[in-house]
Amino acid sequence: MFDTYMTKPKQAENASPNQMVYDEDGHISQANEIPPKKSQNSSKITTATEFDGKSPFEVDSKANDAINMLRNRKYIIFDYPDDPADFNQTRETDKVYKYLQGSYNKKLVLDILKYNGFIPTDSMDFNIAWLSSPEVDELPASAKLQSINHFPYSKQILGNKAELTQIIQSNPNIGMFEYFYPKSYILPRDRDLLYRVMKSNPNKQYISKPPNGSCGHGIKLVNFSDFYSIQHGSVVSEYISRPLCIDGFKFDLRIYVLVTSWAPLRAFICKEGLARFATESYSTVTENPYSHLTNATLNKQGEHWCSDFKWKLTDLLNEVNHRFKHSQGEVMNSIIAVVSQALALAQPTMAPDKRYGVDIPFFELYGFDVLLDRDFNAYLLEINTYPSLNTDEEVDYEVKAPMVSQALSIAGILDMEYSELSNDANLLRVKPEFLDDIDDEIVRLEDERNEKTGSGFIRLFPAEFNDDLQQILDKPKYAMDKKKTSREKSEPLDPSVIGQAFNTKQGIDLLVAYLEELEIRINNKEVGKRTMMRLEAFLDAQGYQTKNDHTIMEMLKNYIQRASSWVDLIQNGKRIPPKVKAKILENGDAFVGQILVNTNMRRVKEVKLLFGL
Repeated sequence: MFDTYMTKPKQAENASPNQMVYDEDGHISQANEIPPKKSQNSSKITTATEFDGKSPFEVDSKANDAINMLRNRKYIIFDYPDDPADFNQTRETDKVYKYLQGSYNKKLVLDILKYNGFIPTDSMDFNIAWLSSPEVDELPASAKLQSINHFPYSKQILGNKAELTQIIQSNPNIGMFEYFYPKSYILPRDRDLLYRVMKSNPNKQYISKPPNGSCGHGIKLVNFSDFYSIQHGSVVSEYISRPLCIDGFKFDLRIYVLVTSWAPLRAFICKEGLARFATESYSTVTENPYSHLTNATLNKQGEHWCSDFKWKLTDLLNEVNHRFKHSQGEVMNSIIAVVSQALALAQPTMAPDKRYGVDIPFFELYGFDVLLDRDFNAYLLEINTYPSLNTDEEVDYEVKAPMVSQALSIAGILDMEYSELSNDANLLRVKPEFLDDIDDEIVRLEDERNEKTGSGFIRLFPAEFNDDLQQILDKPKYAMDKKKTSREKSEPLDPSVIGQAFNTKQGIDLLVAYLEELEIRINNKEVGKRTMMRLEAFLDAQGYQTKNDHTIMEMLKNYIQRASSWVDLIQNGKRIPPKVKAKILENGDAFVGQILVNTNMRRVKEVKLLFGL
């Protein structure tokens, strides 16, 4: 399921240039202006003629044929009622669309899906799955044309404060940008460094966030006197002590970002968002959380909370322009720059090692928390993989209902029933030399769907104003899907059964073979940063102290030699025949990982870390 990623496109030749998203007066170019909301009775399907019946293997030879096949797909254009009380007026459809629901952040999304004719399902015959990130990670393989609302392991990577800090601060390209992510320290790893830094300026304030906190819980202002009370596993960041305030109240911005592919990176930013205010006036001499923290869930517990402490982003930009004579365009462009830079730095980690086709099931809506200081500099505070979609206040619905509807439309939910989605003939397969043309067409069609829903999003990638960031993005190699035989489809190998059948000698033998192959891939620069992070975690569990890629390779060589000697010393059992071993390795990392985690390897610790399991 998670092998169906893609690689980097060129800027579409027919795409409208976006050299300046907003002008200095905050006006948007004609192509980006938001037209009136479409009629409730307008067609929800993009019009297109039917595909001429060629199989995907008949269109491999010509890029134009593949592009025509792509253009002839139909997509659902989602709508929403102006009044949430009208969600019960379900729209009629001539097809059966199904959604699979998870356990979190779902009410508004499910209301919109049902409003557009979707019905629930408890099985795998869904058009779209709206799940939590861990639920997505455990989802079994299914049709590639289904849509799923998280990328694999997104919560563990971008939603983890320590991982996000590591990704941004350790990226060799961070020096390209001005300071946009507060300097942060990961405990216990950076404990000694943090101690020295805090001791050098004992009164300087930092903000401490617990490893798995949410909704503002566990966040504290700290200085050197609090050093020994900081929770193990926390991320401690420099505190932006001069925030921009309105009437003396601190605020931050919830910016909604849609990613439809990490490789190639295709991403949008929503023009509308939320400004969330602290409920007590800002002061540097108090540690009152209602003065310093802007999280709405936390501030609702305070005595001063009311709906006036949450604004639309556009209203906030207008107020900043009115009070401080700093245009909407200038502020929005600063926000766009920070979001774009963060996406570019995260992309090498989130991108897959290889691209296995054009059709991928994943998309994701992120909540970027951004803070403005008194000099109108923008800072990224964190990335939320579960941005709240609650509509407790009227402003929540006014912002989130159109945003979710537009995001679902752009993501590209196909106008097909499950039987059509699961039909292999609908998959788009192209030769590597045609990928750039296909990627350009995907971009054009996403932009077309954005326009059909009111142009509520601005494209960040690929976009002309972000061309300078393309150089730091990863471009995974393309491995064409090969048509499987009916025997391969009907009798798949079960890796867990294989693992349970292997003895310790065979398990370590397979592990050594995998690591030897991995070493070759690393030397050929065929693996991404995520794979290197997993390898580092695995080696750490074996007792090695890894610090950089060079050291990791030295430790990997050492461990391969060590594990190979174990195989020779173990008397019981036979090695795996070379042809069988090669066949297993051909099935990919996930398959090998499932075998090894189900094999009793007494001398190997936490092998699951090597595969992100």
